[in-house]
Amino acid sequence: MALVNCPDCGRQVSSEAATCVQCGRPIKGAIPKHYVLKPVASRPSTQYKPIMGIKAEWFVLLVCAAICLVFIFVFMIFSLFRPKVYKPSNDDMAKMMEAQKRAVAIADEKQAQERAKAAEEELARQKAEHEKFLKTKAGRIWQKHQDWPKEICETVAQGKVRIGMNADQIRAAWGNPDRIHTTKGVAGGMPWVHQQWVYDRGRVNQYLYLEDGVLTTYSD
Repeated sequence: MALVNCPDCGRQVSSEAATCVQCGRPIKGAIPKHYVLKPVASRPSTQYKPIMGIKAEWFVLLVCAAICLVFIFVFMIFSLFRPKVYKPSNDDMAKMMEAQKRAVAIADEKQAQERAKAAEEELARQKAEHEKFLKTKAGRIWQKHQDWPKEICETVAQGKVRIGMNADQIRAAWGNPDRIHTTKGVAGGMPWVHQQWVYDRGRVNQYLYLEDGVLTTYSD
């Protein structure tokens, strides 16, 4: 006894059996008239059809290899045209540092030269202004009293007085007063001198008030 496949359902049955136990198809002997044979459905083939005369498996491998070659080619092109990153060596770094130091030294020297030039120009300007000042009336006064500030000399040259002038400067500007009223005292163990200088100016007198020889206030 052997096992055979049923033509209808494909189940294995004994070759001695009269019918298939699964679908009832007769296996041995004549087929009854009332029995209608069922067409056996063809099973789809699990093999791929050839493509362009090449087995499907080899065709898939060729396509994958072609894709890999394209990626490799693109990567090589990108590598060739990609800008290279420069990595300086230790010697290059030392040279760069030395060049930077020289540049800084040159800049500092240039700034020092510019400052020296500006100082010389300022000195020349001040010298020119001083020479011009000496030719004025205030300059001639300053030449006689070089310890006086130039502003005081200009005030004296204009025949005016200002707060902070001492007695000599007031006399140089207005001359000697017509009268001097002096008051002396001691405050906190320190002596003080208060003076009122009076200048007769016709109907209106002018008064100057000095504290310890320095003009503190005056009336026009």
